[in-house]
Amino acid sequence: MLIGWRRFMWRYRAYSLIIESEIELPELSPAESSESVDLTIRIGEVPVVLQDPVAEGARFQAAPGVLLVVVDGVGRFLARDGETIIVDRESGTTDSDIRLFLLGTMLGGVLQQRGILTLHGSVVDSPQGAVAILGHSGAGKSTTAYALHERGFSLVSDDLCAVRLNDAGEPRVFGGYPQFKLWPDSLAAFELGEGDLRRVRPVLEKRAVPCLEEISTGARRLKRVFVLSESNSVESQFREIQGFAKIDRLKEQIYRRQFLMKEAQGKVFETLAALGGEIRMYEVLRPRGDIVLERFVDEIVSRF
Repeated sequence: MLIGWRRFMWRYRAYSLIIESEIELPELSPAESSESVDLTIRIGEVPVVLQDPVAEGARFQAAPGVLLVVVDGVGRFLARDGETIIVDRESGTTDSDIRLFLLGTMLGGVLQQRGILTLHGSVVDSPQGAVAILGHSGAGKSTTAYALHERGFSLVSDDLCAVRLNDAGEPRVFGGYPQFKLWPDSLAAFELGEGDLRRVRPVLEKRAVPCLEEISTGARRLKRVFVLSESNSVESQFREIQGFAKIDRLKEQIYRRQFLMKEAQGKVFETLAALGGEIRMYEVLRPRGDIVLERFVDEIVSRF
């Protein structure tokens, strides 16, 4: 027996967390080895079901402090108390499959367990403050964020927008990791060749597009929020959302709302209320199908 033997662990930083992982996660920014760990990711056995779930769906079960996600053909994932993720992978599963669910669904679940408001969207930085592009899947969040990045606005995060209160009770958004995820039509719009880019999963056409500049992992003040959705209109339409309606619309954009357990709701809703008082927020109805992206981005930037 090897006394004191320990598997090698990588250290990363994302969404204000220091992450120690038994699984290499090259998408994430490295962290100093001296910093205290917030989240540990390791390989181990995960149950098929939870004993007493209080919420469940097609691929998940949740209980206070516990989230179980089962992905056929990939594996089982268990998050506990916002501090640990255990991965039980199926044989033949690719590393990219594991990382996709770790860095999306599971990391989002961990943030929620920690009481961090987690919205479904991408964030860029501007001289006026951070700007979030929210919306349901397929709304064009990553495409819009990439177009803003092409205009010189730095990436803060793609897909997850993590907001927490600082010691003064002010809502701040934190950097994720330097990568966009784009579908082929968006790649074509930006003249990016598919062949040079890794698929996010072998069965998906969506590609991982590295952000070549280093992203900021520190706290940013969120100043503008745009909620994207498709419409039958010919032109894009912008409508400012006022008052308490901002909080209602933000609630609709909570990432994997079904994962949010009662014990974390107090902190999340406190952050929602504070955020609603700080931001200007717009509903954006964009035409279905192709749009003139340059003009669309002009409209967004004019509201920064």
